[in-house]
Formats: sequence, structure tokens, C-alpha cells
Amino acid sequence: MEIGKNIFSLFLTFLVSLSMSVVSSDAATINAASASYSDVSAAVSAASSGDTVVVPAGSETWNSPLIIKKGLTFEGAGIGNTVITSNITDQNAGIVKYAPASPALNEPFRITGFTFDCNSKSNGLYLENNTTTIINKLRIDHNRIINPGGINAGRGIWIQGTIYGVIDNNTIEAPGGSAITSYGLNSTSWDNLSRDFGSANNIYFEDNTIIGSGTYHASGHGGRYVARYNNYSGVKRNMTPIFDIHGNQPAGYSTMVGEVYGNVIDLGGLWGGQLLDHRGGQAMVFNNNLIRVGQSSDSVKVREEYADADYPDPNEYLQHVTNSYYWGNRANTSTVLTAYISSDVYDGIHPNDPPVIVENREFWDENTSFDGTSGVGVGLYADRPAECTKGIGYWATDKGGNWNAVNGAANDGCLYKCTATNTWTLYYTAFPYPHPLRGISIPQNLHIVE
Repeated sequence: MEIGKNIFSLFLTFLVSLSMSVVSSDAATINAASASYSDVSAAVSAASSGDTVVVPAGSETWNSPLIIKKGLTFEGAGIGNTVITSNITDQNAGIVKYAPASPALNEPFRITGFTFDCNSKSNGLYLENNTTTIINKLRIDHNRIINPGGINAGRGIWIQGTIYGVIDNNTIEAPGGSAITSYGLNSTSWDNLSRDFGSANNIYFEDNTIIGSGTYHASGHGGRYVARYNNYSGVKRNMTPIFDIHGNQPAGYSTMVGEVYGNVIDLGGLWGGQLLDHRGGQAMVFNNNLIRVGQSSDSVKVREEYADADYPDPNEYLQHVTNSYYWGNRANTSTVLTAYISSDVYDGIHPNDPPVIVENREFWDENTSFDGTSGVGVGLYADRPAECTKGIGYWATDKGGNWNAVNGAANDGCLYKCTATNTWTLYYTAFPYPHPLRGISIPQNLHIVE
């Protein structure tokens, strides 16, 4: 089995390497003289695309955000060794801002080996691509981000626009803010981008440790995210919600796609929490576990934000919750968490009257007595009912291929959807885990990293 896992990991690495732009064999390593802003900025300026900029150990305070506009590896000496503290008044920019000047090149970009102390003044990292040209070779890994804050700030990582890849093995400590916010380009995203599940064109947040009491993830304005196999703790109040998927608002359009699975959220001995506030777009939410001792926990709160035609401008987009499936979500590994439709009111108007969100029409929740007529069933493929009602789902635990290489099981599950009466269609298989970009040293050279 171990040999099979290694072969699979190498195969994923090979596939991704084929899709990446060839990096020149003479890529250079540029060593910053120190961790000071002036020395690091000079090293970044001297680097070419594909180079590695190495920042030595040291602790420095930066008064301005470092803006990087080309694909390179930005590498510190390790968490706790290279420490950058924010004294930045431009809170939206973050300590480091990545905004590629030529998105069409889709250059690999990586940040690794830093501690970023936002000092309650700024965001940590700001990743920006305000075009619909897809960038999907980003990796942010093995960093520590602490104390995000400030006006219009409070995010460990802020993603703006069409920028995808993987954020893995980081520790984010956000006492009151969000670990990660993913925003799109509003109508530009809705007009030009797909709403596919299980796609490489998403931002994958996996195997991170998040400590704090703010909403851990949020998205909106045509954004998207996948949160999987992360550990969350450090709760000091009721978490409502833990994950947030925005709908349409006067300020912007709805989230397009969200996937939340395999996460463990430790609520401590006193607190409760709401797994997800689902306000718009489509989502797959499954196999998450809330650990709690005290207060009760809700699963998924489903609600209509505002009427699709009302905000942000009169439009024809279907932005409310739709085509969404929730299953396998538990408290303390055994208590089934169920979804419900909220009766929240905005502007004095009941947003779901007449009902635009109806269970088993816009969303389907796990049915522990599944018979093919409603909800989502979970079990072996052989136990899937032959007869089914259009729209329902069935998670076959022994199908789906080996998308989870770490798990090592023969199969890792996939979702079948009843696309017409008594007609099952393979609908969703999760994107390979670990993300293939984690098996590549950037610049690309087929090196397997741990």
C-alpha cells in the first residue's frame, strides 16, 4: 500500500509539472542582506521570474507593504526565525502583497518560512488578480500569521480576484478576525468563470492550524474557496458562524462555489457553534466534526440574503443558495448535524417569502433513513437505491477513485446525483488531496517536498 501511495504522489506531481510553464534552468537564488524592508525590497527587485529570494533570520518592523509582481519563491529562514512585524497604515494591502503584473504567464509563486505579525494593524498577506485570466500555481505554506487587525483589516490572508492554488501547513492566530477571506470580481466573475466543483481553479486551504474566535473563513463578491482537513481551536465565545459563504448584498454579488470537508473544529468545553452560514451560491459540505462539551451546535444555516433581482443592481443571476449538498457532519463524531432554513429578515422584508429556498429543491441534507426520495444518502455503492427522485444525492463511500492519497483507502467516496427520475449520474469527486502543488518545489523541478 505504501508503494502505491508513493507512486500516486509521484504521478500527481508529474501531471502538475506538465501543466506548468517551463522555468529556465538558470533560475537564480537572490539572498537579501537582512530582513529589513529595504534589503528585502532590493532583493525582490533584483530577482527575475522563477528566481528564489531568500530572507535570512532576523526580526524587523516594516512600515510599508512589500509588493511582488512576478512569479518567484519568497523564502524565509523558518517560522520564528524570520519575523516581520507590521507598522503598516494601508491595512488592505497586507504585509506582503502579491499582484502579478502579467497574469497571462500564470507563473508559479510561493511564500514559505516566515512569521508575519500583523500587530493588530494590517492584514497578513494580500493576494490579488483583478482580471479573469486564471492564475492557479500559487502556494502559501509553512508560515505563521498572527494578530491581524485594523480598519477594514483583520484577515490573516485576503484573496482578491482570480487567484488559485493551495494554502497549506500554516498557523494563523486571529483572536477576532478571519483566517482567510476570498472575494471575487462581482459581475465580472459571474460573467466569465465557471461554477464547477472539484476543480483546480479554486483556492484550497488545507492542513492548516487556525486559532481564534473570529469567523474562520468568509467569501463573497463572486469568490470561492475550499477548506479541507484543517484544525481549528482557541474558541473564546460561541462561533456563529465558523464558515461563512456570503450571498448577494448591496455591496456585491454572491459567492459562486464553496467546499468545506474533513475539518475538525474544537469548540472547547463552554462554547457552541454554527458550522456554516450559507447565504448564496452552491456548496458541498461534508464530514466535518465539531468537538464540544457544553452548548449545542447547529449544522448549516441556509438563508436568502436578498432577492436576486434587487442587489447589488437589477440582474438576472441566480445567486441564492442552489445545487448544494450537506452530509456526514457531526458533533463529537456521533451526533448528526442537520441543516435548516433561517427566517432572518433584512430591510423589514422576509427574504424567503415567497420561498426561493426549499429543502430538496435548492439544497439536500443527509437523510439517515435514505430511501431515494429525499435528501442525501451515505453508504456503499451496492446499497444505493435503484429508484431515485430528481435532485437527490448519494455519497458512495467505496467509489470515487483515490483522490485522497494520504488516506490510503481503496476509494475515498464520490457523490452521485439523480439527474432524472431513476437515473443516477456521477456528479462530484473531490480534487486530489494533498493538492498536487504541494509535491513541487517552485520553481518547478519535479522535487518532492515533505
